[in-house]
Amino acid sequence: MKKILLLLFLPLLLISCRFYEVDPGRLYRAPQPTEQDLEKYVSENGIKTVINLRGDGTGNSWYDNEERVLKKYNVKLVNIGMSAKRLPHKNDLIKLLDTFETAQRPILIHCRAGVDRTGEAAAIYEMLYMNKSKEEALEMLSPKFAHFEQFMPAKLYFFRDLWQGEDWARDKYDPCTQDYKFYDKNNENCTNTINGNKVEKIIGTESDT
Repeated sequence: MKKILLLLFLPLLLISCRFYEVDPGRLYRAPQPTEQDLEKYVSENGIKTVINLRGDGTGNSWYDNEERVLKKYNVKLVNIGMSAKRLPHKNDLIKLLDTFETAQRPILIHCRAGVDRTGEAAAIYEMLYMNKSKEEALEMLSPKFAHFEQFMPAKLYFFRDLWQGEDWARDKYDPCTQDYKFYDKNNENCTNTINGNKVEKIIGTESDT
């Protein structure tokens, strides 16, 4: 059934997964750009910061090409390893919030398809910097941008059931200690508490999804 739905919505996917202006002159979203597309985005829109939600992909052609273009134009690259299938790690969410707060504009955010992780980041930005309501911001995670909850439910769950603003995200959100859906505390980058001290525990490596 999911495959049938995907085929039905394929034309929308092809149209929606594109470069898009979220906040005029300040924030843009896109799927993974080619070298040529990235040069075009940077030169035509004056991009100063790129937030790559796929994480550090050193050694992969998509990442090495992106890094080379951005160095050429003196654009800052910020790597944050988000996933479309789970809730964000707390440290990754904090890094995203800090980057939005301090990064030079205009910003381009992207993941692989420019849909789920990118939509999540764009929705957060709209609420914090464009004074949009949660309902308005969730347009960034809608079929308009090829996001379908039945395929990737973690993102809308994060906003509808959990999100309570930036202070909550910084001070109270902690998927390693709370019983949230779409986060496996036994297999994620959680922290152990030893004698009152938090020690990072990294288990395995994640795929770029």
